[in-house]
Amino acid sequence: MKTIFYLLSLMCTLPLAAQKKVEKMFPYTNGKEIYLNLKYASDIHIKTWDKNEIGITASVNINNNANNDNFVLESSTTNDSQIEIKGNIKDLKLISTVPTNVQSDSRGNYYGDHRFWDDENKVYISSGPQVFIIIDYDIYIPEQAALLVKTISGNVLVDYLKGKYRLETISGKIDLKTAETTKCDFSLHTITGDVYTNLALESPQSKNGELSRVGGQYDRDMKLNNGGEKLVLKTISGNIYLRKK
Repeated sequence: MKTIFYLLSLMCTLPLAAQKKVEKMFPYTNGKEIYLNLKYASDIHIKTWDKNEIGITASVNINNNANNDNFVLESSTTNDSQIEIKGNIKDLKLISTVPTNVQSDSRGNYYGDHRFWDDENKVYISSGPQVFIIIDYDIYIPEQAALLVKTISGNVLVDYLKGKYRLETISGKIDLKTAETTKCDFSLHTITGDVYTNLALESPQSKNGELSRVGGQYDRDMKLNNGGEKLVLKTISGNIYLRKK
C-alpha cells in the first residue's frame, strides 16, 4: 500500500508538458511589405508601434505540448520589396498521430488527413494521422508598414492605424478595429461568411452604434471617409467584422 501511495505522489510531482512561448524581433527596412505566412494559427493579434522592427510572440501547443519544439519562426527576404516571416512545423508528417476523438468546443485545429463530425456522439472522428495545433500570435509592426497575412484557419484580429493591408484566411474570421476618422478603401470578400460593421461605410448601417449585417457571399469595394489606403480582406467561410475603435 505504501508503494502505491509513493508512486501516486511521485506521479503528481512530475512536471507536466507546458505550452511553449517563442519571442522574436525582426529588423524592418522602410518601404518593404511585411508578409506574415502563418499557415498554422489559431488567433493572430496584430497591432502597430513606433519601432522600426517587427515583434512577435507565439504561444505554442502541438499535440498537447508533446511536440512544441517542432515549431520554428523564421524570416527571409523573398525579394527587394518584401520581408517574409513564416511560422512552420518541422517534420509534420513524422509527428502526426491518430488523435483521440475530441469534443466540438476544442480550440485547436487538426492538420492532416480527413476528419468528419459524428453528430450522434458529438465528436470528430479522424480517418488518419493528424497533428493537433494551437498557436496564438501577438504581433507588433511599424505604423507605416504595408502588410500581407495568409493563414488557413487562423482568426486575424487587427487594430488598424494606417498602411496598405491584405488579410487572407480560409476558415477563420477577420476582425478589424479602426478610428471613425480613418480614411481607407475596403475590398471585402467572403463566400459563406457575413460582413458586419458599425463604421460609416457606403452601405446600410447599424442603429445606435451597434454592428449591423451588411451581407453574405460578399464581394464589394467600399470607402470610409472618402477613401485612402487600400485594405483587402478575404475569407471563405469566416465572417468579417469592421468595428469602431
